[in-house]
Amino acid sequence: MKQIHDVLWNDWDPIGVNDAAPEDEYDSYIGGVYRLLASGCGRDELVNHLLKLELDTMGLGPMAPGSEPKHRSRLEAVADKLLALDVSMK
Repeated sequence: MKQIHDVLWNDWDPIGVNDAAPEDEYDSYIGGVYRLLASGCGRDELVNHLLKLELDTMGLGPMAPGSEPKHRSRLEAVADKLLALDVSMK
């Protein structure tokens, strides 16, 4: 859970507050990300989950025209970091 927190806080940070907000800003999203990872989700499923959080849950709204590919690429990099975590129960 701590590793997921670190990726969400340091790498995802969709509202750009990791230098000013309390460090638990994204902690409510850890459980959903964990469940996806533990279920063996793929990269696209994780990217879509993060995007849905940004648009629907946080209400960040649509991206500027033409910025979607760059944004998706950034989310793919975050998803790759999350997918590299070992979420197995030991």
